[in-house]
Order: sequence, then C-alpha cells, then structure tokens
Amino acid sequence: MLLVAASIGCSGSTVQPTPIDDPVIACPSDITATQHGTQAPTVSFDTPVASKGTPPITVTCAPGSGTQFAGGTTTVKCEATDSRQHKASCNFSVIITAVPQLLKTKFMAFGDSLTEGKNGGIVVVPPGIFNTSISYVEQLSLKLSTRYSDQTVTVIAEGRGDEEAGQGKLRLPGALSAYNPDALLLLEGVNDLLHTTDPTKLPGAENSIIDALRTMIVAARSRGAKVYVATLTPLNPTRQTTQSAEIPLVNTRIRALASQEGAVLVDLGTAITLDLVGADGIHLKPEGYSAMADSWMQAIQSTLEAPSSTQ
Repeated sequence: MLLVAASIGCSGSTVQPTPIDDPVIACPSDITATQHGTQAPTVSFDTPVASKGTPPITVTCAPGSGTQFAGGTTTVKCEATDSRQHKASCNFSVIITAVPQLLKTKFMAFGDSLTEGKNGGIVVVPPGIFNTSISYVEQLSLKLSTRYSDQTVTVIAEGRGDEEAGQGKLRLPGALSAYNPDALLLLEGVNDLLHTTDPTKLPGAENSIIDALRTMIVAARSRGAKVYVATLTPLNPTRQTTQSAEIPLVNTRIRALASQEGAVLVDLGTAITLDLVGADGIHLKPEGYSAMADSWMQAIQSTLEAPSSTQ
C-alpha cells in the first residue's frame, strides 16, 4: 500500500503529497547443504535487509538462521514489517542432500581375466598381474567410494585369468573364508567355452558353467553374502565363431539361474556390445570395462542403497 501525506500552504494552495512506500525485501539465493549421517545439518544465512517503508523496520525469517534443517527442500519465508505494520515478504529454499548410505560395504569381485581387467587390445599387462588400473574392479571401487563418501567401502579383487567356472567353484570357499565379504560379484564361465574346441561338447560346457555358478551362489549365500551374478560378455564371432554363438544360450540360463537362486542379475551380456570388445575378441577395451563398472554400480545402488529419509 502506498500512503501519501498532504498539507495546505500559506497561500491556501495544496502542497503535492509525499509518497510513503511500503517496505521492500529481497531474499538470498537458494542454499544447499549436505547431511552426513543421521544428524540434520545447521544452516546459517544473513537476514535480508529491507529498504523503504517507515523505520524502524523489523525483519524475521522462519525457519531462522542457525536452525537444523531436515533432508529435502525447506521453504524459508522472510518478512519485513515497518512501524506502520505494513509488510513485505520473500521466500528462498534450503536444500539438504544426504550422503547416500550402503547397507553392505565389503564386496568381493570374483571371476576370470575379465575381473582381472586384462586389456583386450595389445596385451601390455604382464601375466599374473591382477586388478589392473583399467579393471572394472578399480573403476567400481572409485565409484562406490565417491558416492558413499561417509563409509569405508572395500572392493576385493579376486580375478584369475584363464579360470574356468569349475575351477572358480573350488577356489571360492577359500576366498570367502579369507575375506568374509558382505557381497559377492560373480562373473565366470567364458573360459569353459573357449577351452572347449569340440563343438559337440559345448552343451556339456554350458551345463558345467551353470552347475558351478549355482554352487558358488549357494556357498556365498550360506555365509550371509548378497550375491550378484553376471551374464557373459560377447565374443567376437570373427575370432571365436563357434563359442560366440553359445554366449546367448548360456546367458539365458544364467538369467534363469539368478531368478531361481535369488541372486541379483547383472546383465553384462546386454550392456556390453561388440564394439566394446578388444582386438583379441575376448577381453574388453578400456571403455568396455568402464561400461561393466557402470552395470555393477547400478545393480549395487538399486539393491543396497539405504532409503533416503526424505523419500
């Protein structure tokens, strides 16, 4: 509301009124803050300064500066009141984002050279060196520690090149005992196909893969570990013609196995396309291992991330 004051001059003429403006107030920009753990953060801000109006002008904000703000978005309303009780107001938001929390924090990546991270182009990694810098394990570890920065997340690299699923079945119990992981990331089986040069014996290799994976899933689950099992990545048909045709058949059975055994399926067979396979037709390019890490990360985030208190 705009008020005016008028007076009569000595000559009897009316003096033009002097405008009296209502108060004006401008709020700060929205404020963002991070919540660590369960404690709501305290957020402080400068109280806006009002202009115009008739002094004195009182400015109040609710919630006020120094208040603990719950997760999510809270609207802060600031109001200026002058001596005539004329008011002006403005709003801004305080946005609290909680650092996500994992329900399990100790992962064991178990498998063959695709877990080891062998380069699929010109092989520059010396034999016997596991968990190379391009491996999905290294990339996944970084993703997990970045997103879940309030927790200590451990990713154990247990990749062994040239291993068949049956060999992994025998190796797994010792690894489970040694590390006692909360979750198992399981990728085995391609070497069973690659080592079977007689096409008539490939169905037997498929059965061996599924039997070994089932044994490993049950063994890990019996120790309280959450199990993630991956489908096999593609083989280049120009390099492994017969075996590459078996990959979709094995993956169909792995999908069924995951459902039967209550394991989380990580469908690398769909996520990894042939253009991500390296020159040897088996191992992945660096960007292929990056895509693999993304797939494991998405599966972990969707199944192990604690619900946000703001949801």
